[in-house]
Amino acid sequence: MLIYGKNYILSKVPVAVLLGRLDALVPIKMTKQLTEFTQAFDVTELDKASHAPFISHPEAFNLWCLDLINLT
Repeated sequence: MLIYGKNYILSKVPVAVLLGRLDALVPIKMTKQLTEFTQAFDVTELDKASHAPFISHPEAFNLWCLDLINLT
């Protein structure tokens, strides 16, 4: 993503994000702002996870990763 002042160049590179709904560092509402920067943005939310779902929910994280790999 390139940003020049107030003019944004939208990236065409797909972005996938896994967020925990209980995350205090990266709130879910932030995802709405991220969609402004890329056209290919996919968000997955884990209801009972916080900032590090790969630690607290390893099975769900691994399945999410495998789904991403299978999309290519």
